[in-house]
Amino acid sequence: MSPPVRSDAWTRLRRGKSCLPLLAMTVPVAAYAASRPVLLDQTYVEPGRVVSVLAKGAPPCPVHVMEIADARRSPEMIGMLGGKPVLAPKDRAAWLLSVIGALKGRGVAADFSNPAVETPGIINARIILQTAWINSVQVSLDESVVFKVEAKGIDGRTIDRFYRGSSSHMNWASGDGEIKNAINIAFSRALDAMAHDLAGLCGAKQA
Repeated sequence: MSPPVRSDAWTRLRRGKSCLPLLAMTVPVAAYAASRPVLLDQTYVEPGRVVSVLAKGAPPCPVHVMEIADARRSPEMIGMLGGKPVLAPKDRAAWLLSVIGALKGRGVAADFSNPAVETPGIINARIILQTAWINSVQVSLDESVVFKVEAKGIDGRTIDRFYRGSSSHMNWASGDGEIKNAINIAFSRALDAMAHDLAGLCGAKQA
């Protein structure tokens, strides 16, 4: 970080006030702490206990994901909290694969092989991330993620809808772990709703 530009007035004050050199040192450090970015983890981590949407003992519902993409206007950005940027992982493709891969714990086994080509006999789906954002409103953290899912089942039924996951809770300190967990909560809620509909599309018995 470049040191602050000091005017002649600042220089005159500095000569007359012995405490100002300390101030000159602490202000840039505080500014750096406020602006230091939070980089989300490369792999999605479930924020809590996951429950399968399927009945006990039912086999996983297979879904071939033909496409998974990030359609956000600024895909590197997740939010800005008091001057602190929140950034997506550098490898966003691998990050999204880990997010959608978490459908497995909910009873939906996503397969990412052979993209763009339909696999007969199972559900074929396209999953697009439309929104992933976190912001601070007064003393709370608000997070929102939105996926668009287009899927076709073997019996001709289809899904074409948006799945939103959101959360709002007390912002204790804008800590890195707090921010990452908040985003994962929003993803988790979107995955819950997505898994329910995909399992219904494959005809699996649900809990």
